[in-house]
Amino acid sequence: MNKGKEILKQQNTETNIDKLLAQRRLYSKAKTFKWSFVLITIIFPIIISLLDNFRVVEIKEWKNIYIIYVVIAFIIGIIFDNLTNNYKDIAAVIQEEFDISVFSIPKRKYLINMIDANPNIIRKYSKKDKENTNKVEAVKNWYPTEIRKVKTSISILLCQNANVNYDKTVRIRYKRGLIVLSILNFIVLLFMSLIKGFTIEALLYKVLIPMLPIVSFLYEEIKEVNTSINNLKNLKEKIEGLLEGLSIDGIIETQDLREVQDMIYYNRKLSVLIPDFIYKIFRNDSEDEMNYSIEKTIEKLKERTKKIV
Repeated sequence: MNKGKEILKQQNTETNIDKLLAQRRLYSKAKTFKWSFVLITIIFPIIISLLDNFRVVEIKEWKNIYIIYVVIAFIIGIIFDNLTNNYKDIAAVIQEEFDISVFSIPKRKYLINMIDANPNIIRKYSKKDKENTNKVEAVKNWYPTEIRKVKTSISILLCQNANVNYDKTVRIRYKRGLIVLSILNFIVLLFMSLIKGFTIEALLYKVLIPMLPIVSFLYEEIKEVNTSINNLKNLKEKIEGLLEGLSIDGIIETQDLREVQDMIYYNRKLSVLIPDFIYKIFRNDSEDEMNYSIEKTIEKLKERTKKIV
């Protein structure tokens, strides 16, 4: 059996398309709650501060307003954080079930049983998007068609490698965007401090405190993205180590494939949520880089085969 062709066939079955549609919608819902929380707790106070500082509106009793605001934001934060993590966890499990179905590798029960991702959940979150032809087409051919050239279990490892390369590329670009945003935030702070004759108290309540949440958010977001990128680099090294010295007809042990899949699952579960528009902007470039990487890896495997022969 040609394992590469089998993967390409299985990924487009109705059951697996439903899983991809469901996990996408769940990730999107998780992101909606995350970025709604960011809007409420970070962007909103900055806008109010700017309106007041430039006399668009005049706000008195800043101290009392911020005490009330902090309490409300804290409560909203707990609720939204729980909802975000719940949707993200279920999405990661469904994506894991897609992979093990397509790859035909064993399921790790201690990974899956943590969260309920039964067929009813998948149907619930795929039903609406299933009626949208564009959304269905967007999740077809999930893995590169080049793997049809690989008949053995190496094809599974190449798909796992494609996941890693794609995620790493997107996260590196997101990190760059966060750094640019951090620099812009500093410029805004500096600009407001220079043009306004603030007292120390006014500077504290009208500039520094409103800006503090976004500074904290950017710091934590960059830190989490760095952790995810480092995890993906370690995964990449592990995959390259398994491929070392193999020809295109080589075999990867199931246990090794499962270990790589475990690492992919945990990275999905713990990784920072990146806005959908980032994926859309860089989708073509990211897919092109992923396909190019797969092609080059297959070429190396073929060259080793020729040397062995």
